[in-house]
Amino acid sequence: MVFYLHQWSTRLIQDAEEEGLTVHDLEEEEAKRDKFESYMGGVEPRLIVLNGHGDAERVGGHEDEPILVKDENDDTTTDKLFYVRTCRSAAELGRSCVENHDADAFIGYEGEFTLVWNGNRSANPLQDRVAQPIMEASNAAPRALIKGKTVEEAYEAGQEAYQDAMEKVLADYDLGNRDVFTALASNRERQVVLGTPSSSLS
Repeated sequence: MVFYLHQWSTRLIQDAEEEGLTVHDLEEEEAKRDKFESYMGGVEPRLIVLNGHGDAERVGGHEDEPILVKDENDDTTTDKLFYVRTCRSAAELGRSCVENHDADAFIGYEGEFTLVWNGNRSANPLQDRVAQPIMEASNAAPRALIKGKTVEEAYEAGQEAYQDAMEKVLADYDLGNRDVFTALASNRERQVVLGTPSSSLS
């Protein structure tokens, strides 16, 4: 699943570059805790998008090494905007970032982030039409942040994208895309926004 999230994040990188933003992509072995902390303290990015495995208290990086952990290094999140596409990270980690360390905002998932895909397309995630509606909907919130929208507007964009994708699936519903609809519905329900609604990149 992490490979899919990374590949679909290339669309966000393209958006950011088109907006004239500087992108620091910590991919593969670069996604280690020491490297992450170095960037957080040195580069001091305003918007951080994290993909990977996670739980209520942590987000994993390369080989699932924890890179952002509640009560360990979440003090690096002050004045930053987060979009975190992992399971359950908004439940405790996100709240700690916002409530204890003054992160401006954290958009993430309180429950599981669900993705389904076509196993025959697993080598080319961007060509996977099964995963496409889920990944495009999950990209909507960070895409809105990149384009200068407020946190509240970005969250609403994500919610609308999930709803629109659900309606398109229903319009052409069959047993083959039942799992896609279920994933969209559950991700929409579990996506939450924490922090200051009026925050933005500008």
